[in-house]
Amino acid sequence: MTNRAGVEAKAVARLTGGVEPPESRAILVQCLNGELSPAVAIVRMLSVSHDVASVRAAIDHITLHAAERSRAGDTLVRDRADSLTQLFVDNVRECEEIVAMAENDGHSMSESAADRGACWDAYSRLLRVHPPG
Repeated sequence: MTNRAGVEAKAVARLTGGVEPPESRAILVQCLNGELSPAVAIVRMLSVSHDVASVRAAIDHITLHAAERSRAGDTLVRDRADSLTQLFVDNVRECEEIVAMAENDGHSMSESAADRGACWDAYSRLLRVHPPG
């Protein structure tokens, strides 16, 4: 692990510490590491919880910790957290619609994680990225 990667890993751990459920924390870690786009991360957390409020709570946790615990070397991770937060805030209504559509389409929490992930990832296209004001 390079020094930069180590700094980022520590920043991600600081930001995601305490996020529940563990499945959502793992998704946020992947997103903040740059392994998942914010849209896919949001939709995967929706697939875990089927609850927009719990996804909002997890993202709010990240946002709060980014503001409180940020360090000079955390810029890239903080930017990823900001992108995740902004995408969610801009798409709350779409998140509610995604949960409703998935439940109506029969994508339940009882599906295997792989099946559920593949079905839900397609919903990430419904999230709109708004250009900065």
